[in-house]
Amino acid sequence: MEDLDSILQIHAICFTPETNALMRFGVGFLRATYRWLITSPMAFTLVAERNGLVIGYEAATDRPFRRSLFLHNLIPLLTAVLRRPGLVFQKELFLRALIESLRKRGPKDPDPSEPAQLVLMGVHPDHREGFEVANELLVQVLAQGRARGWKRVIAGAYKANLPILFLYKMHGFKPNIYRTTNTLTCMEYRLN
Repeated sequence: MEDLDSILQIHAICFTPETNALMRFGVGFLRATYRWLITSPMAFTLVAERNGLVIGYEAATDRPFRRSLFLHNLIPLLTAVLRRPGLVFQKELFLRALIESLRKRGPKDPDPSEPAQLVLMGVHPDHREGFEVANELLVQVLAQGRARGWKRVIAGAYKANLPILFLYKMHGFKPNIYRTTNTLTCMEYRLN
């Protein structure tokens, strides 16, 4: 929890409300989300530091997280919606919720096991050159995932975020068509 404020600062530098749905819900919900990702037994968050400063982070969960996250943070979520009632009418959020609900009735992923999930990664812009920090975080997260018994892991990224999609491909992630949406590319990696 000691790194929570640093993680929030990097998140605010890396993402905007246009590029990250969590940003639309405000700082209160964002803080509650990261608190859950740091303290939940089904999640963990790693940080990269240089000279005692947090310069990047990656959060992961042992299985898909949305329901657990939203139920655990129901009060901050409701507070965010009450403060920003327009969230209910935002097209992208509505379509993502609709796609999630239709997915249960649409084409199913042929692998019935629940994958672990890479939830969020942020690297301060001053430390992005050469993918060193992002690569280091990804390697550490996958190692910890192996230790936690992960069999497969999924990661989503906006289609316009070519650097992270490239990094995932460098590590052997493959597209997962069953979870990809109009705006998000879902990648999957099998841990052996």
